[in-house]
Amino acid sequence: MHLDGFLDKIGDPPAMFMASRDSDIKLRHKFVIEASKDPVKILCSFHFFRKVNFDDLIGNFAVKPMIFADSGAYSAASQGVPVGVDEYAEWLHRWKHYFATYSNLDVIRDPIGSQRNQKILEREGLNPIPVFHTGSDFSNLDDLAEIYPYIALGGMVGQSRTVCLKWSATCMKRVAHRGTRFHGFGMTSKNVIEALPWYSVDSSSWVAGAKFGRMMIFDGKKWHQAKVGDPREIAKVASIIRSYGFDPAQFRDNARYKATQGHINISIIAALSWQRYEKVLQARNKNLSGIFHAYNGVGYYVQTDKAMRRESK
Repeated sequence: MHLDGFLDKIGDPPAMFMASRDSDIKLRHKFVIEASKDPVKILCSFHFFRKVNFDDLIGNFAVKPMIFADSGAYSAASQGVPVGVDEYAEWLHRWKHYFATYSNLDVIRDPIGSQRNQKILEREGLNPIPVFHTGSDFSNLDDLAEIYPYIALGGMVGQSRTVCLKWSATCMKRVAHRGTRFHGFGMTSKNVIEALPWYSVDSSSWVAGAKFGRMMIFDGKKWHQAKVGDPREIAKVASIIRSYGFDPAQFRDNARYKATQGHINISIIAALSWQRYEKVLQARNKNLSGIFHAYNGVGYYVQTDKAMRRESK
């Protein structure tokens, strides 16, 4: 990919937490993680969570979750529901004390519009991380990297793994001399996650199993797949399912799966698997702060937190 060995250098990344710089904006963009408490990491989009009372939501968690707030501009655009910068700013101000970080209201593949919203939010006293999209001129990335130490990369949903890997690596290499950290929006490809020194990513892969009736489960070293309702496939991963505190019998036949809220439990197992996977990646990439679970259903997050507490006992 003509990246001059960039991919070969990611075995020696910088420190896990973002290094602060001099400006006030840059000082505010860092995560503070209490590793011993192991919080659920979730991405909450304004598009889906605008009516959620976060006081009530946080009260359902045994440990305060780590929240990445996003405008949900991509989802809103795909559904023909515009997101206004003023209402997004109001939402951020109301709940920002719960957010580990939050992103700009980006305008898909419109760097001028995105920059305008960035400045509006900053004038409102907010400090969103900017978003750089596929298809945008790399000079815009250069400009952002001069000011911001933490940038989100977007526009990769629906793109091939090869395209995502090459484009993301190009972005990282281009501003590597600045020590810029990157978040990957909708980063569901494990190949791309593993190949690059991401600071953070979010993925909705953990709920894919509930949609398509397939279990994705991590044994601490590698991922396994099993079809719900197929006794032979479930038997192959039965011991791993038990290691997460669940009964494999719940997933062996479709009738029992439907009768016992198996669709929720398969997502919880996937979320716990992603948490284990995150720890493996962090051992390889000290730069990785976290993998955020993206979804628009609050109940899944609360159930996942309960399962995490049960597993840690």
